[in-house]
Amino acid sequence: MTQARIYTILVIVTTSNMKLLHLFGFSIGLLFFNYSVFAQSYILQFDDHEKAAGFFNDHKNEFIDVELLGRTTHIYSVYPKAGSNIRSIQQNRNILHWSPNVSVEAREVPNDPQYGIQWPLPLIAADKAWNEVTQGLSYDQREIVIAVLDNSFQIDHPDLINNIWTNEGEIPNDMVDNDGNGYVDDYYGLHVDENNDNHPLGDHGTKVLGIIGAEGNNDFGISGVNWKVKLMIISGANNSSDIIEGYNYVLDQRKLYNETNGEKGAYVVATNLSAGISNQFGTAFPAWCGMYDAMGEQGILSVTATDNANYNVDTEGDMPTTCESEYLLTVTSTDKFDNKSVLSAFGSTHVDMGAPGAETFSTNSNSDFEEFTGTSAAAPHVAGAIGLLYATNCPQLIFNSLDFPPSAALAIKQSILASAHKLPTLEGKTVSGGRLHIFNAMSELAKVCSTGSTSEREELSIFDLGPNPTDEEVSFKFNYKNFDIHELSIYNTIGQLVYSSSLQPSLFEAPSVTINVSSFTQGMYLLTMTDGVDRTSVKFFKR
Repeated sequence: MTQARIYTILVIVTTSNMKLLHLFGFSIGLLFFNYSVFAQSYILQFDDHEKAAGFFNDHKNEFIDVELLGRTTHIYSVYPKAGSNIRSIQQNRNILHWSPNVSVEAREVPNDPQYGIQWPLPLIAADKAWNEVTQGLSYDQREIVIAVLDNSFQIDHPDLINNIWTNEGEIPNDMVDNDGNGYVDDYYGLHVDENNDNHPLGDHGTKVLGIIGAEGNNDFGISGVNWKVKLMIISGANNSSDIIEGYNYVLDQRKLYNETNGEKGAYVVATNLSAGISNQFGTAFPAWCGMYDAMGEQGILSVTATDNANYNVDTEGDMPTTCESEYLLTVTSTDKFDNKSVLSAFGSTHVDMGAPGAETFSTNSNSDFEEFTGTSAAAPHVAGAIGLLYATNCPQLIFNSLDFPPSAALAIKQSILASAHKLPTLEGKTVSGGRLHIFNAMSELAKVCSTGSTSEREELSIFDLGPNPTDEEVSFKFNYKNFDIHELSIYNTIGQLVYSSSLQPSLFEAPSVTINVSSFTQGMYLLTMTDGVDRTSVKFFKR
């Protein structure tokens, strides 16, 4: 990608009211005509390749630089020359969408001293969810990938390196585009400014990665929402054209995966962007917003952070929060007291939910750990939750994600929103009125899975016990009312406890238990189970 320096230019325009214009643009291409100023690059989208070719043939001498941002979406970044007639270019019949290329701001904000380390994880019930799954693989061993767009990362952080995605179609550092995707040596993801994987070193993206997928249970550092997941790195996402190009890279990887039944590409299930543009509406950025639908149609949900300021985005705007896409999940920040963070935007139409973002704790770019505050920290908790839901034992979800990708993505989104933990400070200020609760989201997802979940049975009961009488083993299944740990006990005829154990019911598998009773003496036994509130018992005979 051609790299151009961006300047802030203050220009006094000679008009009757002497307006002061604050324009953003490039150091080249300044144009004064009709008492106005041009210093701007633009995003253009076309219906197809032929219309794009027709447009650039008509205006072949109008631009300093033209860059293709997406092969399948026909989106370009253009830098008009000095003297170009912008109005004439905008009115060309071949253009589908036209929008400015605008810088974005990372959404981490300065914060007070930390109150604790990783307090969000038990609050959003990640610990209960980990009883179901900790791996970064689907039930049929597909490698789950979450793409993160940011400005900079430390990909060799010791608590991240094992979870960084690699492009297996590419040979690193051979200066060849091995997989033919238009990028040379994009082995560790993509740096959009250089079209390779030389990622700039920085804190913001590193912190986002840590929340999603710092390696868990490894006797080091912290744990991400996912202990094991693959993190696809897209760096250099500093303006809207960078973001569009990064999203196109993700889109192409998942589309290739779908088309080859997993032989090529990547099983990307979510993206995270913790950046944006304050007080702007999605209608002004149709190409950017359109990427969420394009990715969603391939099965990708996108998570974004709303602004770190206390205002209503529905009326005042925020980008990309106000993009109209059903495949977009927008997130504001909550604190450890379960209140909406003071400096976090809201909107009952465009902000979907809250997630912990105030004074969280994550990885930094010095191979260390530190506090992370803002909506930038909130969004990756939700992106991480999406990855964890795909790892559950839910065959129906995975079947849908391959045969009907959009339906799987929307099922995940519905599970997350329907299960949000209601908070007074989010009621009327978000779509869901609540804060992320991962275990509740798993419970919602279990309702649509065909694995025999019994989480909604009306009573605790034991059934299908056998063989009875038995010589060696006794097996049984049980219904349960809640997910709490159940205590199992076996008593002999004089009331002596001869066996005990604890059982953790599963949301995604019909509970089945087998006990070796070969050492029991001949006689009748009472098998009892309790969830701490209710109790049930059955008899069996040992021969």
